[in-house]
Amino acid sequence: MIDKRHLVILQLILDSKIPVGATYLCKESGISQATVGRILLDLEQQGYLTKAGNKGRLLTDSGRDYIALQKQFLDKLDTAQDIIDIVGTPSRTKLLEILETRIGLESVAVTLACKNITEQNIAELNSILAAHSVELRSGGLGSEYDLKLHLKIAEIAGNHVLMQVLKLILTQDNAYTNFSIVAPHITDTQIHQHTKIVEMLHKRDAEGAKAAMVEHLQQVMYDVRCYYDTHEKN
Repeated sequence: MIDKRHLVILQLILDSKIPVGATYLCKESGISQATVGRILLDLEQQGYLTKAGNKGRLLTDSGRDYIALQKQFLDKLDTAQDIIDIVGTPSRTKLLEILETRIGLESVAVTLACKNITEQNIAELNSILAAHSVELRSGGLGSEYDLKLHLKIAEIAGNHVLMQVLKLILTQDNAYTNFSIVAPHITDTQIHQHTKIVEMLHKRDAEGAKAAMVEHLQQVMYDVRCYYDTHEKN
């Protein structure tokens, strides 16, 4: 994840609507001019800024997209914070709150992963898919490989904070095993949905990957609701 000072500089340039230089950015941000200069160079090298002659820098389309993506991610972190400290046994409310948060965070993760994924990453995901399929078809829960797949996608996204938040949410109190136990095990559906996510990643289709991830997690939410509806009646 980019340094917060980088995001401050990008936001100031976005708000200015005209080319601005290091002196202006230093004054508005409170960051030293030498540091601002290094940040501008770094942002330019990453393709987020472009020079406008001797007038200063302007945002590129990539810079605007990056700001929007980071704001979206920070909004999801605010939601995630409410359930980071999950304790005790699973409940309908807790599991559904986790899933609601996962939809937000993993939508960002899979979108970023589409930009960063390599052929080696695709091979790793396919290997996890194969092992998961064998586990499910042999009657196992498959929770270990399910978890590996989702965390691998977060790792490929390249955002350390997002990765750590998801890891905490998914592993604390054996939360991921709880999903596998609570949700009725529709093996073919789970394999199909995971395969579709990986196929969209392979195509670098960010919108398709995001839609496939949301569809998958909404299916798990449906399964959780069905489980508790059935058990609360008994």
